[in-house]
Amino acid sequence: MLAVNKMRYYLLAVSIILGNFLVAQDYIVINGDDTVYCKIESVGAQKIFFSIPTDSVPYNSSLLLSQVNSYYFNHSFEQQDTVATVKKLKKERVKIARKSAPLFRFSASYGLGYFDYQNTKENAYTKELKSGYNATFEAHYFPEGFNYGLGIKASNFTSKHQADNMSFIDENGNIIIGQLSDDIIMNYLAGSFVLRWLQKDYTSGVYIDFSFGKTFYINNNITLTEKFKTEANGYAFNVAAEYDYKLWRNLAIGLNVAYNRTYINEMEINGETFKIDEEYKESQISRYHFTLGIRYLFK
Repeated sequence: MLAVNKMRYYLLAVSIILGNFLVAQDYIVINGDDTVYCKIESVGAQKIFFSIPTDSVPYNSSLLLSQVNSYYFNHSFEQQDTVATVKKLKKERVKIARKSAPLFRFSASYGLGYFDYQNTKENAYTKELKSGYNATFEAHYFPEGFNYGLGIKASNFTSKHQADNMSFIDENGNIIIGQLSDDIIMNYLAGSFVLRWLQKDYTSGVYIDFSFGKTFYINNNITLTEKFKTEANGYAFNVAAEYDYKLWRNLAIGLNVAYNRTYINEMEINGETFKIDEEYKESQISRYHFTLGIRYLFK
């Protein structure tokens, strides 16, 4: 009787082991080469979900894909010898598709701009015009497997200041009282080449951007009692350093520091064209930008 009972226990143990193997055909290899034999229920974007049969209710669990080295997901399995099956499956491990760098990046930034008046005589009025606000929009494409990208950049810089009750004595000795104001708008449109160094999350990273394009300059000016509209177009280049910090999924916040230099040879004032002196040409159109922005990266 004792021998019969022992035989029953052995048969029960073998049945449980074989049952587990036959039901749990799939397996997962964890980093470090530990293997979990189970039934894989589904594979998500970040996790793999599986169950392990028990004596009563199956044990359900999941693992992050970053913890998994490889797995075998068997949807159409035919029953055969367990040992032979395990050996065969070990030769057919399927590598997990790791997350790769995004191909597209969109950026919108807003912050301060600062004029560089190198050759202009500075006074209290021009000091106020030195600072302004800058908005920048960028779109870039990065070829898969490369750390550089191509795209477009557009920016809008504005600076304005007004001084009332300004007086001036003309050549006849008359005192003229009026307003002095400037309302400057500079739009920049350019092609852009950018280098990037992404961190492990593929969202945070450092960018160095070089762009070359055209600046469109407008200044609506009032000098005492007269109104002037100054317009000019010129070629410009822009160099920017940017850092992105991941907020959530493919969304990041970023800091930009940029230098922009515009070359203008002539201006149109109230419809009349004037050449710009060589020593003045590069002074008023150089500026720096310090901005914060939002980034969106995706495939």
